Amino acid sequence: MIVKKTGLKMLDFLIILLIAFIVLLIVQIIALLRIRHFINYLRNAMMHIGYQVGYYKNKHPVPVQTCQFCKYRLTYIKAGLSGTEQDFYYSCKLTRKQVSLTDSCSKFVYDPEA
Repeated sequence: MIVKKTGLKMLDFLIILLIAFIVLLIVQIIALLRIRHFINYLRNAMMHIGYQVGYYKNKHPVPVQTCQFCKYRLTYIKAGLSGTEQDFYYSCKLTRKQVSLTDSCSKFVYDPEA
């Protein structure tokens, strides 16, 4: 039984390389988790500062519940006889009545495209 020394050294080298690869992988995972934790901490701190300064106040205002922003508002053009004078008028799709832009009702649905 003669064992080649080169084969045994190559196997030892591959085992050491595999162990080093696994250790580096674990170190990278730990580093990424710590970086993620740090970024979450910074984000929360910036939001806290933003609330104190007032940056986030009225960022998403509640829409005024008038016919101007309603989904059911229909717009029409009332053309004059001479063709130069044009006027708009509005009606409600639900009630089929003429409305003003400042009117409101209980069936208001906000239209984001308005």
